[in-house]
This record gives sequence, C-alpha cells and structure tokens, in this order.
Amino acid sequence: MAFSGLPTDSFHAVTGVLFSLTVDGTDIGYFNKVSGLSIDVTPVETTATKDGTSYMKVNVPGRMSYGDIEFGRGLSTDKTLEEWVDTVATGKVADARKNGSIDVIDTGTGQPMATFEFQNGWPSRWSGPSLSASADETAIESMTLVVEAITRTA
Repeated sequence: MAFSGLPTDSFHAVTGVLFSLTVDGTDIGYFNKVSGLSIDVTPVETTATKDGTSYMKVNVPGRMSYGDIEFGRGLSTDKTLEEWVDTVATGKVADARKNGSIDVIDTGTGQPMATFEFQNGWPSRWSGPSLSASADETAIESMTLVVEAITRTA
C-alpha cells in the first residue's frame, strides 16, 4: 500500500553536498562539514488546575538555546577565519558579532537545497590541521561559531 498524502518531491534527500558560508554578505567559502545546527527548548515543570479542584504537573516551554556550529574544510591560503577569531581575541567582540547564512549545496546541480541563517555569530574556536610530513591526508582547518539564533529560511 502506497502512502499518497504528501508530495514526494519534498522528501528528496541529497547525499552529495557542500556547505557555503556567507557572513555579512561576504562569501567565506565552501566547507565539507557543518554540524551543530540545533535548537533546544528546556521544559519547565509547573502545575495547573484541572476542573478547578485538582492539580496536575505540566511542562511548558522554557529557555531556548542554539547549538554551536562547527565548520570543517581543507586548509587553504585564505586567512579570513583566523582574522575573524583574532577580532574576538583582541577584545573587539562587538565587531566580531556577525549575521550570516549557511547554504546546503547539492553537488549534483550546484544549487542550494536548504539555507540556514544565523544572528550575532562569533567564532569561539579555530583549529589548524594536524601536521605530519609523512601523512597522506588533507590538512583540515575547523572553526566553532557561537550564535544567538538559527532559522531555516529555505
């Protein structure tokens, strides 16, 4: 028996993707890995009356928080990420807070299949690659971005 209640094209899952980061309208580049796109709502336990006589425990939405976003890509000559972290390290946090977006790019078509926007993001960590002259693997840099809000817009 086939399920026919929803359009099938809305469930197209793409397995070959890249991630594009744009910060304050400037393209930062492509990344092979992005993780931490999450929204958490802490439940708050309270009591409510039922029929005006009995009390029952209920959970209501409490504080909302957003996950730290982690990016990873092959090391290049571009130093934009390190310079952004340096802005934070030198105490210019207000200048470092930026809005931006992450596009999930279908590598088959080159088109964005989803977009996540973030507000007031700033890098809390940058990591360079593990270096070994005998290693035969790509040198990876990573960055952790702290954000105040995440919204899927497309």
